Amino acid sequence: MKEPPFRLKLTHIVASGELILGARGSHMVGDGASLLKFLNTISRIYQQMEPAEPLPIYERRLWSSDEGDQSLLPMLKYLSDCRLTEEVLKQMMDDQKLCDQVNIHFSDKQLRKLRLLAGFNDITIQDALTAYIILTLNIHCYSNEDPQYILRTSTFVNIRGVSDSIAPAGLVANGIFIMLSDDFVDPLSFSNITKTIRQSIV
Repeated sequence: MKEPPFRLKLTHIVASGELILGARGSHMVGDGASLLKFLNTISRIYQQMEPAEPLPIYERRLWSSDEGDQSLLPMLKYLSDCRLTEEVLKQMMDDQKLCDQVNIHFSDKQLRKLRLLAGFNDITIQDALTAYIILTLNIHCYSNEDPQYILRTSTFVNIRGVSDSIAPAGLVANGIFIMLSDDFVDPLSFSNITKTIRQSIV
């Protein structure tokens, strides 16, 4: 690896006497939540304040191959594939050339209504929103003659604070699991897609 996994840069502004701390971290060290927690702790110490709870935890809980489904390990795909940084960046650039970005805006009221339309109490707004996008693509992007519907989804789930035996709240790492849903029984049913997504997470 050419780049260090973690880098700090301290800039002194002569005119005002201020200091600016910049940080850059690799996912090999931790995710965005870990980096923000680190910067917040440094800021509080600099201001002579007590660090906010929970304090950072650097322990690693390693699983052997017979202890769990390896596909659920807290690892982003490009890391689990062990691809070189150059390959990952090239893939990202190629994806941007081949794909058109679509921006969809929802109000709070629309998101709450979307959740209610799913018809289940334990459904989250994120479940309903994901299901709505899948349903929209299944209805409008595939022909009736040869439907290639989206039949399942992979959901990145934040596991920090769910169980101290897996990932305590202050864990400095990639605090995610990748949860693969079962196949949708009816890929054109909003309620079925939403329920299947929720069942894959809980």
